[in-house]
Amino acid sequence: MATMPSKNRVQPIEKHSKTTKGGESGWQSSFLPRKGGKNRMKNGHRRTGSFSSSFGASEQTESCHWIRNHVEMRECITFIPDEKRKKRKSTITSKGEDKKCKCGYLRSQHHRIVKEKSSDTKWNSLKHTATAKTNAFGELEFVGFGQRVGKFVRVNHTTEPEVVLKLMREQWQLELPNLLISVTGGAKNFYIKPRLQEVFRKGLIKAAQSTGAWIITGGTHTGVMKHVGEAVRTNAVAGRSSNKVVAIGVATWGIVHHKDELINPQGSFPAGYHLEDPPPGRAALDPNHSHFILVDDGTNEQFGKEIKLRAELEKRISEHKTRASTQAPGSSSVSIPVVLLALQGGPGTLETVYQGVSNNTPAVIVEGSGGAADILAYGFNHSLEEVVAVEGHIGKHEIVGRVDKQLEEELREKIMLEFGGNDASKLNKWTMWAVESIKKKQLLSIFEIDSRESAKNIDVAMLRALLRANKDDYQHQLKLALAWNRSDIAETDIFTADRRWKQEELADLMYSAILEDKVNFVKLFLENGVSLKDFLTVRRLQRLYSEIPQSGVLFDMLQKRLRERLSPSKTNMSRKPSTAKVSVTMDDVGHVIQSLMGEIYVPLYERNPERYKPDGDPKTLCEDPTRELFVYCVLLNRQEMARLFWEEGKEGVAAALVASNLLKSMASELENDTELSEEMSEHADKFEELALGVLNECWGEDELRTQLLLVRELYLWGELTCLRIAISGNHLNFIAHSACQALLNNIWMGKMALDTSIIRLFTCIFIPPLVPALIYFREDQKEEETLIEPLGTEERHFSIAPGSIRRPRPVVARTKTSAGMIVDNIPEGEDLNKSMEMVVVHSSGSGLKNNQPTPQVQFKEKDEEDEEEYEAPDTEEGELDFRSSGKRISALTRFYLFYDAPITTFMHNVLSYILFLCLYSVVILTQFEFNVLSVIDYILAVWIFTLLCEEIRQLITTEARSVSGKLREYVGNYWNLFDLVNIITFITAFALRFFPGTFSAARVLYSLNLMIFFFRLLHIFYINKEMGPKLIMIARMLKDLIFFIFILIIFILAYGVASQAILYPNETRVGTVLQGIFHKSYFQIYGELFLEEIMNDGFTCEADYATAIANNTQRCPSEIGTYLVPVLLGLYMLVTNVLLLNLLIAMFGYTFEKVQENTDKIWKFQRYDLIKEYSDRPPLAPPVILFSHIFLLFRAITMGCCKRCRPGDSVMSEAGNCREKTADSMGVPEQ
Repeated sequence: MATMPSKNRVQPIEKHSKTTKGGESGWQSSFLPRKGGKNRMKNGHRRTGSFSSSFGASEQTESCHWIRNHVEMRECITFIPDEKRKKRKSTITSKGEDKKCKCGYLRSQHHRIVKEKSSDTKWNSLKHTATAKTNAFGELEFVGFGQRVGKFVRVNHTTEPEVVLKLMREQWQLELPNLLISVTGGAKNFYIKPRLQEVFRKGLIKAAQSTGAWIITGGTHTGVMKHVGEAVRTNAVAGRSSNKVVAIGVATWGIVHHKDELINPQGSFPAGYHLEDPPPGRAALDPNHSHFILVDDGTNEQFGKEIKLRAELEKRISEHKTRASTQAPGSSSVSIPVVLLALQGGPGTLETVYQGVSNNTPAVIVEGSGGAADILAYGFNHSLEEVVAVEGHIGKHEIVGRVDKQLEEELREKIMLEFGGNDASKLNKWTMWAVESIKKKQLLSIFEIDSRESAKNIDVAMLRALLRANKDDYQHQLKLALAWNRSDIAETDIFTADRRWKQEELADLMYSAILEDKVNFVKLFLENGVSLKDFLTVRRLQRLYSEIPQSGVLFDMLQKRLRERLSPSKTNMSRKPSTAKVSVTMDDVGHVIQSLMGEIYVPLYERNPERYKPDGDPKTLCEDPTRELFVYCVLLNRQEMARLFWEEGKEGVAAALVASNLLKSMASELENDTELSEEMSEHADKFEELALGVLNECWGEDELRTQLLLVRELYLWGELTCLRIAISGNHLNFIAHSACQALLNNIWMGKMALDTSIIRLFTCIFIPPLVPALIYFREDQKEEETLIEPLGTEERHFSIAPGSIRRPRPVVARTKTSAGMIVDNIPEGEDLNKSMEMVVVHSSGSGLKNNQPTPQVQFKEKDEEDEEEYEAPDTEEGELDFRSSGKRISALTRFYLFYDAPITTFMHNVLSYILFLCLYSVVILTQFEFNVLSVIDYILAVWIFTLLCEEIRQLITTEARSVSGKLREYVGNYWNLFDLVNIITFITAFALRFFPGTFSAARVLYSLNLMIFFFRLLHIFYINKEMGPKLIMIARMLKDLIFFIFILIIFILAYGVASQAILYPNETRVGTVLQGIFHKSYFQIYGELFLEEIMNDGFTCEADYATAIANNTQRCPSEIGTYLVPVLLGLYMLVTNVLLLNLLIAMFGYTFEKVQENTDKIWKFQRYDLIKEYSDRPPLAPPVILFSHIFLLFRAITMGCCKRCRPGDSVMSEAGNCREKTADSMGVPEQ
């Protein structure tokens, strides 16, 4: 009786379908991998659980359709009795009628038999079988092994390797590997010691994960394949890497135990597979492999039928480019290398190694594993090594092994003892395989599994075997190591002391390493001859930005920029697929950086367009390559690579602050990707910590130079200062640092001594002649200070004309701290105080004119300085000088320096504002009459006009360059909104004052306006260390109060409407209704209960509704209302007065505790705005500030019409794009 088919077995096929070639079908799968797809994992698998079931079913249907149209199996259709082969007891029927065919299947297991032949006929797979659509494919679930699901397919042994590879890439969604590890060896009784077994597993997995490799084995749960599977399982359980190891099993279909469970013509999703001990002639599939290719040649229980297809598949894979090459089109491409790992094994292993080395495939022989591997290792170790020239390749050599007669006989004896030698022809063949393999000695590497030193580096052994195969081609070796991302191999085996690399040899590889984010290789290249200055051309930088990953914030922003730049007819590019190639220019990149940094940032590419134009000279170098690569990595959120270029670059504080700003801005753009947004915010915080670390070290070494570092205008970083960058990025910790606060204190006091008391200042303000006697300056204290700018790019002259002139800045030299960060070197000691009277430099350009440094620095030797008087700097220069010049200060200069200090300007404005409030109060209280203006009214009108002029000046002199940007920056300061509301309200009230019908409204507006002006007085308290933090707490609590009011309104409406409806039903007077709902309900919270009215207890009212309407008097409450509403009032009071108000107090307490720790930092941060405002203001206070405005307007018109520069700019005006002189010649840092 024939064996019964399983529940998944199909019945015999009556008609055989015609063979369909994979390339003839015009159908293209919609299951093709898509770059950047959200459903793709790093290893190529689709994520589970992220799709609906209907979509998954459709996906499976498409995959099944493709497989059935492209993949075939093979079935025996000719029965040839096999009399020599014994049947298994389980397959012998009681009548003895079920005979076995030479294919290995029983007669009953043939789905159809076309003809029969005699037993002496030799069975041939191609002649006696036929192809059909495969009936076994889908997903494989190993019953009892948890959630382990693999993919499998049954294929014809003559299937084209390209079809199988297409199946793996498109239907199984596997990405191409960077290395193919082919493991071969013993299928049975493979044993190694537990310690060495663990080392073998870890080494194999490390090699696969670190290089992004595929592991191909026989796929069965025996011998070497079992050990490989257990290594994969151990790695998955430990979760050592996010990259899943791809282990592919290529086995013969006929030897698979329980293969009937896999058969389903429609595909199994999944097929339940039971792992049991197989009988002889069978093998179970290993549950730890992820994919299975089951090769079918129509035979049953015959091993080794997959060898040919496996070899062809490996060869076909090796003809493709590595994953890194395909993912990064501009990177250095290299074909997928294949390495053979041989353990134990029999004659088949000898043949596999022989065929592998014949195809120039490197092989690693594991010595100590036994069998064929030990025989090959013995021959390798005892053969002579000889270097010979390679035929057809001049100058190329290879290492070959010389096998003499004695060694050949020894190998023959070992083979005979190990595998038997009854058949002389087989023995000769096996010996020949071993000898020929040993002759290819350059392709062989021996790994001693019992060696304590080598047992830890099996991954290194495999990779070194590939390097040995390309011994003379160092470039190819380096490409392989780069593809594997194994910088350790490159460092020890490629970058050796006897090899000197040239810049041009490493340029393309350096580009690939940067593009593929391989940090260790970039470090290695920088240590071995790559100069970033010569490497990074403008053209190469453009290529880097053009080949960024087609997903992420930077790509989206560049796409948006391109749509804006292109003509309207081309704006439909937004409908193109994401794989469309993006061509960007450096101007586009600069636009993106400016959008992230704000309009105050002036892109480098905009200031020097000739250098960075798209069609420029391909050999044009970038001004600062380290800075360019650092920004590139930051924009791509490559933290480790960005950190490397930050350490290599200049201006460490500014670079870290800019990086933090960029990352914060990009994080805010990610509304739908919370995880990536949090990651970018975390990276931004790390860069802020780096900036703080460098600042702290510099502050500890030299406080004065650190302050100069903070306010030096930086050409490479948008012509901003470190202080301005920190402010724009809201870096509270940075601004709260002692260095920044000391700088702000110096700016605030001007040239006056820092310990000048407030009493002395007030005394001198009211009695100016006492300034020379009471005010001490830095020259009086003999402090060693230097000239410094207060706020970087801010201008003190406030030019209204476009393209306002920038201030000169101090020239400094460059030094290096112990942390390795390059900072600015300020002259010290006598050089600092006496050698330079004034050192300034313009910062608006590249610093070269006709490729020659432009003279920019003027030194003046000091001769008898002690006898010279200090001269105040030209106010038109807008400089704040608080250094100790060592000169005597004249009395007139003392007056100038006193009134020019920001603190003096602040105090004058405060006193002026208090006087304004007093005059305003007098008018509104005693002199406010219809159509009559007093002298004070005229003074107030002029005063308000000067305030309006000052607001206009502040708007025009904001740092933004566009009108919209200036408006946004101006309105962004809520104190400016206060000022606008005040001015508009005053003008409105002033106009209404002259009309009889609106005179009362004018009085109300005047009163409200005065109240707002009083609130504006709070602004002056920000400068005080005690009052400033309290104002911040009040502002935070007001936010809590606003949210609380919304909740309170709900309760007020609920109670108010209900009480009004019950007490006074059908009330039609709108004012009375609103008063009953809101007025009473609100004041009842504070204790004004209106009980006399509610309970009608002694309350004067009108009982008749019509009479109350006619006389416009109060109605009496309803009778039921006098009883019910007091109950509602009690509940209302309980909720609002007890619950909600205490909740509000608790919220205030929580907010207080929450902000208490950071209040000091917030105050120090906001203190900057106040100091900046009054350092920018003209010294005169309102209303006499009008004269300063007239002067500024006149100067702006004059300069605009005459197109003349300010004094001091003539040195730079001719070049237009000059920079500082080189550091070597003038002690000035390169930008």
